[in-house]
Amino acid sequence: MLVANAIAHIISFQKLRKAKAPNSAGVMAFVFINAIIAILLLQNVDWAKWLALIFPSLGGFGLLITTIIKGKGTWIDYIILLLDSTIVGLSLNYHIL
Repeated sequence: MLVANAIAHIISFQKLRKAKAPNSAGVMAFVFINAIIAILLLQNVDWAKWLALIFPSLGGFGLLITTIIKGKGTWIDYIILLLDSTIVGLSLNYHIL
């Protein structure tokens, strides 16, 4: 799911870069964050479960507030929000609860 989320962020980055949006660099940062978290989880690093919970929660909340509620969201924003919610649910289910 983290890899799918990173791919969705790459698509979003490309759309934002074409539109010359100022937040495109922040979107690209989430690609690297998702990749690092996925690698840490694959290596069974114990504290990575908290990163897998915190970053998608913050990203999804920020996306919801800044884009979707304002009605500026595109189809990829909704997919990213769905993936963020799924990652949070899976992290809670398999790593924390």
